[in-house]
Amino acid sequence: MKKILFTVLSIGYFSLIAQNQGTAVYQMSIEGLPPEQAAMMGDMEMKIVWKDNKTYSEQNSMMYSMRSVSDEKETLILMEMMGNKNYMRINHDDPKYNNDKGKEVPEYKVEYFNETKKIAGYDCKKALVTTKTKDGKEMTMEVWYTEQVPNVYSQQKYTSKRNQNAAYLKGLKGMPLEYSIPQGQMTVKVTAKEINFNPVSDDVFKLSTEGYTEMKPEDMKKMGGGQ
Repeated sequence: MKKILFTVLSIGYFSLIAQNQGTAVYQMSIEGLPPEQAAMMGDMEMKIVWKDNKTYSEQNSMMYSMRSVSDEKETLILMEMMGNKNYMRINHDDPKYNNDKGKEVPEYKVEYFNETKKIAGYDCKKALVTTKTKDGKEMTMEVWYTEQVPNVYSQQKYTSKRNQNAAYLKGLKGMPLEYSIPQGQMTVKVTAKEINFNPVSDDVFKLSTEGYTEMKPEDMKKMGGGQ
């Protein structure tokens, strides 16, 4: 179960550096879980708010909640899980947690298809993003993207070693509104419910660590079974 939680948490931890501002709300589900584990996870939702070079991300489920703020220099993550409240800060320039500046994620390819469907009111097209995992196995992400919304992932300024799934989306022609990430016997599916470009208050990006215990990023890495 810890590995499942780590997989879901890592999806929400990334930095979107976008022009202008907006909000995207996604529904998250895990396919392939035993019924009892699926019931424990419950309904999951992710919200991403961006303004200029700042991003606020929020995830909620029955088992955990996570909030984070990120800019070009740092990411602050606050987590509540199984009665524990922890926070951690990640310096984007620290080589222990991030690839060297300018270094891209492992090589990947994007294939585009003419299949279409509507997601959150937007016309989307299908793409397959294929790469290799650390153990050399091929991994393919199915993505539905829209060219009606600029791809905010494309302006990502850095690449985290634990967030390469998000970085693979930066080369798409438009904003990804649905994507599926295979993780062994299960698949994490993320689908947009709503996107708007309403004005965003700067207060959204102010988080307090009061009542939280500091946790090092390498401690979170251990949750993923050493990945």
